[in-house]
Amino acid sequence: MRRFDWWFSAIVTALFITLPVTGCSSAPAPVEEKEESTALEAPVSEADRCDGGDAEACMDLAESLVMSDAVEEAVELYMQSCELGAADGCVIVGDAHFMGIPDETVETKERGLEAFAEACRLDADSEGCVALAHHRARGAQELRDVEAGLEVLRDGCERDGGRTCRSLARYYYEGQAVDKDRERAHRYSERGCVLKDPEACVDAGNRYRYGEGVEADAHRALEFYEEACRLESYRGCLNLERFSEMVACERQANLDCPERIDEPAPVECPEGEEDMFSPMSLPLDQWEGRRGARILELRELNTSKEEPIETCQTIAYDWVANLRCNSGRPALGGHRMAAASARQGSVGGGGRCDYVIDLYELSCPEEDYEVYVDWYFCPQE
Repeated sequence: MRRFDWWFSAIVTALFITLPVTGCSSAPAPVEEKEESTALEAPVSEADRCDGGDAEACMDLAESLVMSDAVEEAVELYMQSCELGAADGCVIVGDAHFMGIPDETVETKERGLEAFAEACRLDADSEGCVALAHHRARGAQELRDVEAGLEVLRDGCERDGGRTCRSLARYYYEGQAVDKDRERAHRYSERGCVLKDPEACVDAGNRYRYGEGVEADAHRALEFYEEACRLESYRGCLNLERFSEMVACERQANLDCPERIDEPAPVECPEGEEDMFSPMSLPLDQWEGRRGARILELRELNTSKEEPIETCQTIAYDWVANLRCNSGRPALGGHRMAAASARQGSVGGGGRCDYVIDLYELSCPEEDYEVYVDWYFCPQE
């Protein structure tokens, strides 16, 4: 209910309660009628709950303003929620300041850092800790303080922030802003997993799988993938399924591992030229069995114009944006716009059905990757 509506209802209710009862008798109204009239009092509006100190109400109001394109007004409410102790509100304020709201000045970005710092103070597992560390360790030169950024992550990890442990592990794995230390990276990944960060569990599983900073151990890798999947990590579930099959193949000589694991499900390609620019609509088994369906790790991809990744145009940018470097970090930060920028254009017909293939270039600390994508494979609705 809007603030105006609430006040209008409150005034009407007050008048109803206080007006005398007309008629022959001047006796007061029965008690039970008074009790019924008090039930007409209006509920407290979301705006008043926000003004009364309800951080969640402020967040809800801010979200509705964002949907109405009233962004600057929304940021004010997010700031109010931050002051009331909502770490997520602080993170949004920090992001807004780095996006140039209200302006692009260094002072505004400094306020963004302050908002991230407050989020991190409120919650050691907040995205604010990771954002603050990133801008201090890798950000613009005028804001950079590498040691301060790393200390944010160390402190957050010590305060049982699983997300901050995972982020710190990736710094050490990649050797970004610190000396490369795979053993330390593995320890922080394991700690993050113990603290129930699902992506830290995936990273720890990868360390055991590839023997990075720890002796390779397929059984331990599967344990960490399983925990990641239990914590609802999509990437963890994919790795668990695929690596389980690989381990089974190695243990049973009668299985043809490469074909069983990597061979895509057969599809019937369109024949007419008019269909060559229309995506196929695949039943569930073919959609789940398309080439690359279970891979999010760049080092596991081996694409070419002839054997591209098969996905749907509506999710292609999201999929590319979340492909992972060896450290576990998304090469493009998970941002769809970055995926659009990484697209180098079309390279002509290719793949199983001779659809037009797109090329993306992604850069990781370990190497640069070329990823060929056929985005004409879509699931049936």
